[in-house]
Amino acid sequence: MDPALLSQLRQDKLPKHLAIVMDGNGRWAQRRNLPRNAGHRAGVKSVDEIVSTCRRLGIQALTLFALSTENLERPRAEVEVLMRILRVYLRREVARMCQENIRFNTIGDTTVLHPVVQAIIKETLVRTAACDGMIFTLALGYGSHAKLPASPGNWPGTSSRGY
Repeated sequence: MDPALLSQLRQDKLPKHLAIVMDGNGRWAQRRNLPRNAGHRAGVKSVDEIVSTCRRLGIQALTLFALSTENLERPRAEVEVLMRILRVYLRREVARMCQENIRFNTIGDTTVLHPVVQAIIKETLVRTAACDGMIFTLALGYGSHAKLPASPGNWPGTSSRGY
């Protein structure tokens, strides 16, 4: 990070929680005449930079909307690459998360992911559970077409009175 820029930041004005929708990696690659998968792989480098920078800045929570249910409807080969990237990333980064005191979390429906990826997610959750620094959440298996119970009173997180 640029020390001059860093010195201008006011810690009290930084957000406590930052959420980012990861979108456009495939389009980024296509504009450069690269395969869509090259864009997804380039996105991993951005994730590394974002996580490290947020941790150094003292951001308490970072949520990346990474893999929607709509993403899972893409061609099988592309979905397989996305699963491989997630699997490799988590295996590679879990030790660093522990070292840097980053607790890993997920939101969304991870049961829609490949079983091997689900197992690696569970392992990463367990290995980072004692970390009490920044919380790094990946939104996986989320979508605008998610089905909720018919009655708002039955939605998770609501009381019997519907609020």
